[in-house]
Amino acid sequence: QSVNAKESEEEEEEEEEEEEAYEVEKIVRHKIYRGKVTEYEIRWKGYSDKDNTIEKATVIHADVPELCEKYWDNLKVQRPDNAPGYVKESVKASSKKRAAKENKEQNAKSNGHSNKKQKTDDFTIADIPFYMVEKGYQIPTDWPNASTKWHLDLKDIVAIQVSPLDADKRMAFLEWHNGKKTVHSLKDLHKHCPDRLITYYEHRLHFV
Repeated sequence: QSVNAKESEEEEEEEEEEEEAYEVEKIVRHKIYRGKVTEYEIRWKGYSDKDNTIEKATVIHADVPELCEKYWDNLKVQRPDNAPGYVKESVKASSKKRAAKENKEQNAKSNGHSNKKQKTDDFTIADIPFYMVEKGYQIPTDWPNASTKWHLDLKDIVAIQVSPLDADKRMAFLEWHNGKKTVHSLKDLHKHCPDRLITYYEHRLHFV
């Protein structure tokens, strides 16, 4: 056998070894550290579970980004900001908030109220969490009014929450016997129904 023929066979064997690359079949689980995904447990195609390996997240993100994105989509949990698909998820959430805000502004204009008038003390519609807007809570325009009897007309203080935009702003979500759902500052409650506010806090106290 000639030297050239032998070298050719060796080159073919090397090429076959290079082509014998591992293929990711499934991402089994992940590890989070300080809000970022750092590692994945990987199942390899053609191998059993006992051959699973732990790989760095940066490597898996680079090698199989679409598989990583699908993995997080299926988990239905908060996606770490270094995981594939995070930007798309953030844009989607921002779009929902923007759509809710625009819809609210349009409703205000239809009712003859401008968005500038739609604020109570120091917070605006943008401070109300999106899921509370979906439940029908609104900044008051025509209710409550001067004739409202807070101690009789108020049905319940449903929640007191911090604005997602400013932790110093606290809002009270109220339900009324007439079906209205409104958002108020704590100053309003201290002024109109301090006893109901005290009762709200007392029911949520836990002594240990």
